[in-house]
Amino acid sequence: YTNPEKLLAGIQKAWSDLHSQ
Repeated sequence: YTNPEKLLAGIQKAWSDLHSQ
C-alpha cells in the first residue's frame, strides 16, 4: 500500500504525461 498523496502524485504525473503528447 502506498500513501494517498504519493498515489495521487503518480496519477497526476501520468495524466500530465498522457495529455502532453
